[in-house]
Formats: sequence, C-alpha cells, structure tokens
Amino acid sequence: FKPKTLYYAPLQGITAQEILPSEDLKQLSSILFYKNGKTLRQSQAVIESLYEASFWFFWIKLFYVIPQFARNKIYDFIARNRYQ
Repeated sequence: FKPKTLYYAPLQGITAQEILPSEDLKQLSSILFYKNGKTLRQSQAVIESLYEASFWFFWIKLFYVIPQFARNKIYDFIARNRYQ
C-alpha cells in the first residue's frame, strides 16, 4: 500500500485556470475535485477526495447509496453552518 498525494489549489489561482475547464471555474461556492479529466462537485468531490486520500477511507464510498440530491443538500447545510 502506497499513500496517494493530493494537490490543492485555489479556484482563483493559476493552477486551476490551467487545468480546469472554464465553466468549472464559475463554481467558486463549492469544492471541486478533478480526477481523470472529470470535475466532481459538492458531495461527490468530498467522497472521492477522502477515498483517494487514504486507504482508511475505503468505507466512504458507502455514501453513494444516498441519492446525490440528498447528499448535496447535506453538503450545502454543512457548508453554510461550518463556522457556527
């Protein structure tokens, strides 16, 4: 087992502008995860980034049994209230 390395970049930065399609750069209010040429958003981005981050997060894919609209509602609620 070899841990993977994830790279983070601000969406307003040069790296994101070079890698992401321009329509994805309009999503400044959400987390994006770019993998294999595909941009994932909101709950799907969180699930995939945690899965890629560590072997110990293998169970995180179980959240895919929850419909995406419901996962995104939970994501939005947490994002709105994360500082409270």
